[in-house]
Amino acid sequence: MAIDLLPWELRVGDVVPFDDHIGRPIADIHAVGPGHRARRLILAGLPPLTTRRKLRIYRATQRLSD
Repeated sequence: MAIDLLPWELRVGDVVPFDDHIGRPIADIHAVGPGHRARRLILAGLPPLTTRRKLRIYRATQRLSD
């Protein structure tokens, strides 16, 4: 499911889509910047990405069984 999240709402395992139509999972997250509101994302096969604004990601959702 695609959702727009602020940096501090991101989780390890969320998938970040890129222009090459390949989604890369977030392997690690570090708080950076003033007030630690920005996040440095460690992605597979790419240099670290720092984000301070909303980011569209894909997150797996699971339904709880009765």
